[in-house]
Amino acid sequence: MTPCIWSLLTVNELEFINASGFSHHLKGLSLLQIIHPDEVTMAKRDLFKFTHSHFSSGSVTRCRLKDYTSHHFSLKSNVYIVVDIIMYVATSDTVLAFFHFPDEVTSSIMLKNSCGDHKRRNMDSNNRFCALTLKESLIEQDKQLSPSLSTSSSLSSIESTQQYQNECDAPHQFLYIIDSQTKSVLLSWPDHYHNEIGSADYLISSLDDRSMLPGISCLRCVQRPSRINSNGQRLNTLIVEFGSITFVLVSLDKKINIPTPAQPSIRTKPSSLPCSPNKYNQLDEYPLRRTSEPYTSTGNHSSSGPIHYARPKKYQPYPTVPLENLLLLPNSDKQQQYVSSHHHHKHHCQSCGTKSSPEWRRGPTGHKT
Repeated sequence: MTPCIWSLLTVNELEFINASGFSHHLKGLSLLQIIHPDEVTMAKRDLFKFTHSHFSSGSVTRCRLKDYTSHHFSLKSNVYIVVDIIMYVATSDTVLAFFHFPDEVTSSIMLKNSCGDHKRRNMDSNNRFCALTLKESLIEQDKQLSPSLSTSSSLSSIESTQQYQNECDAPHQFLYIIDSQTKSVLLSWPDHYHNEIGSADYLISSLDDRSMLPGISCLRCVQRPSRINSNGQRLNTLIVEFGSITFVLVSLDKKINIPTPAQPSIRTKPSSLPCSPNKYNQLDEYPLRRTSEPYTSTGNHSSSGPIHYARPKKYQPYPTVPLENLLLLPNSDKQQQYVSSHHHHKHHCQSCGTKSSPEWRRGPTGHKT
């Protein structure tokens, strides 16, 4: 009886990091090496397109693989078996894959339900794996993917900044492998994400104890509704139950930008033309000016950057006007200013024009005489 297996593959080369069965045949090989030559081109295109898409849902591909279940397995062998490959993007550098034998491809009763649809103990025996060994394999694979110290130190500051920005923009993805019966975490990867969401208790508590029904596939997948955590990040969870173990795939998107309420617009006066009198006084504020270039529709730029504004500055025309001259005077001061201004003003007759007279009065016509 040939059981279905699960495996972790690398994202870039689809290399087997581990396999729950036939690991001695598959570990270290690329999935593309065992796909039939007539199907490898199309499979490579479809699989790589999926693994780099960051989709939370799975992908199913039916193809012919070299018979890795044979005791005489060899890459030179021309014996192939038909397998359904169900894939999920587990983390940024790993893919979770299930290799399922479809029932309709064979009429043998021995191979019917060989994935353990009816007999869960068949899957339980095949799902026994050493979490410590798998963890060591993941760490070793991570070291191979990470740049060395000499390489990273030779990167320019611009390249380092761009690489850091790309890592920040990509969603955080991490994987839990949980015992389906005891609900204990057997493995979590990557290590630096294990406290990203605080605890996996709320994920484990959502797993029910219903046994898988006969006649369905060897795995059961549940997509939980996404939610926003306290940091403004969208949390997507996918639960895949496979016999005695359960895989929990968590994707934590980058922080959602919450739009800030629009500020009231600041009305500014139009700037005066050259050689025209300036319309500003000392109490007016200089109009806000942009620190970035205005948007121009060109083929090289798809969108304009955010517009930043400098702090408003006081505009002081030359010559300056004393502040006290712009303020309104009280009534008493106005009266005193009126008397003082009239004290220095010389009287003259509006009729004859004389400037000296013993008495000044208004005549019958109202003129001063």
